[in-house]
Order: sequence, then structure tokens, then C-alpha cells
Amino acid sequence: MKRIYLYGRSVRIIMLLSFGFLLWAFTDMYIQSGYSLANLALLILGAVAAVCVMIWMYSMGIFLDRKHKKLRIVMGILYHERKEISLDSLESVDVVLNGHLGMTFVIRYTYDRTEHFEHRFFRISFVERWQFSRIKRQLEKMNARYWSENRV
Repeated sequence: MKRIYLYGRSVRIIMLLSFGFLLWAFTDMYIQSGYSLANLALLILGAVAAVCVMIWMYSMGIFLDRKHKKLRIVMGILYHERKEISLDSLESVDVVLNGHLGMTFVIRYTYDRTEHFEHRFFRISFVERWQFSRIKRQLEKMNARYWSENRV
């Protein structure tokens, strides 16, 4: 379990360092070329891409909002990729990996209803598979902590 956590952290650190190196290389290229507009556009594009990928990597997850009594499943930056569930009617949440295509959240309510919420992976995506293992761990901790405290 600890090895998976360290592996996920090391991948994030490597991606942060690689984006930092990319920005440094673009900045150096911009300065060395005599401040050309084409290289400035590449620098801005690289910076925007790095920020978007970092936001995408760190925004995915399961978030428990005890103040508003809601569970938030966030699978991306856009609003339609988020799902909010009221904790009052929630019995349990589980996540299942669908081969290499995506992950399915199985949401069980207290009134004998089950809902399936699916998130598809991009065609070539290794980050989301690591996010799946992180989300699975978050759900296991949350199931152990929250439902054992409140459903006694």
C-alpha cells in the first residue's frame, strides 16, 4: 500500500519537474532568439498547457463535504464532469475499473436504489489509471471512517 502511494507521488513530482524544465527551455529559447514573437507564443502555450495538466491531475478525486453534507465526485475540470450526492440518503460508494476503458462508480442509496456513474479514460492516458488507485484508496478510507461513525 505504501509503495503505491510513493509511486503515485513520484510520478507527480516527475511530471512537475518535466513541466518546469519545459518552461525553462521555452524561456531560454525565447531569450536566446532575441525575444521573437513566435517563441513567446510557444512559451505562453507551454505554460498554459502545464497549468491545465497540473489542475487536471490534482482536481480529480472524491471529496467529502461535511458542512453541506455532500459527497463530491470530481472527474475533471469542467462542471459536467462533477457529481454531487447528498450524504443523508447515501449508503455506500464503490469504484470498479472497466478494463482499460474507464471506471464506474457504484452508488448505493438507503432506499434500495443503485446508480452507476461512469467515467471514460482518454485513449492514451496513464494518469487516470493512477488516479483510479488513489480514488479507490480514498473511498476505502471514507467507507471505513464515515459510515462506521454515522451508521451505527
